[in-house]
Amino acid sequence: MDILNNVLGELPLDSFLTKYFHHFPLSVPSTAGDYRQYLNWSVIEAILQERKSMLRIVKEGRMVHDDAKLSFAEVKDLYSSGHTLVIKNSERSHPKLSFLAQQFSDYFFAPVDIQVFCSPPHTHGFGWHYDVEDVFIFQTEGMKKFSLRQNTIHPHPTTFSTPKDLGYENEKSELYIETTLLAGDWLYIPAGWWHRAWTAEEGSMHISLGVMSKTAIDILPILTKELAQNSFWRTRLPLYQRFASKEEEVAFYQEGMKELGKDLMQKLAELKGIDDILNKLREGH
Repeated sequence: MDILNNVLGELPLDSFLTKYFHHFPLSVPSTAGDYRQYLNWSVIEAILQERKSMLRIVKEGRMVHDDAKLSFAEVKDLYSSGHTLVIKNSERSHPKLSFLAQQFSDYFFAPVDIQVFCSPPHTHGFGWHYDVEDVFIFQTEGMKKFSLRQNTIHPHPTTFSTPKDLGYENEKSELYIETTLLAGDWLYIPAGWWHRAWTAEEGSMHISLGVMSKTAIDILPILTKELAQNSFWRTRLPLYQRFASKEEEVAFYQEGMKELGKDLMQKLAELKGIDDILNKLREGH
């Protein structure tokens, strides 16, 4: 992908994909200067005029408005009074951001959501948290400091596995990183890594591009449709059947599960079956 190749600088794309992607954060200075034009106040005004994206207002780590309907002038006033502006699904409202999202989506075969952040001086957004997406941050204006920490409490999170209480206070990982982004720098944060950010004496604007990478769980709906073509898997379960004991019932279903497991292993081991699964995963983004 041209964009990723451009911002990686001297690091080969294959090295990024094998060493960093899904595994470890990466911060690269000065290589994302061409994308500074993708976020500024003119872009913010255009996004707000479209009204296809969700505006969130944050102050001191607390959500003030979750879906605000405000004019550009009102938004600028809130920014001037110390509020951070977060616009979710910004790719729906501006052609440059739409292009950026589409490039990443096509390459990684995954849905992409772009949030833009406008943070005034001496502020922070949210406290320690993690995202279920792989996040690419493009710093377009000002400076922002990031702290990152490995997540050993709930690694590889998904939207339906993430608890309400993230439990950062229980984290004991020693892998801790700090990095400062200036305009034209970028940062990759793997899904699940703890992070928080704050600005210093100047404000900050950055693009946060989230890639919802496929997980092993995404294979299950595909398998369900494939297995349903086999009458063996369509066999009705005798849940109504009465057994002499619980042990007898468990033994009955254990034997049945073994047969289903053998059939599933055979299908997963077939080259054509693997190709079918991979193609469907790529088509389904």
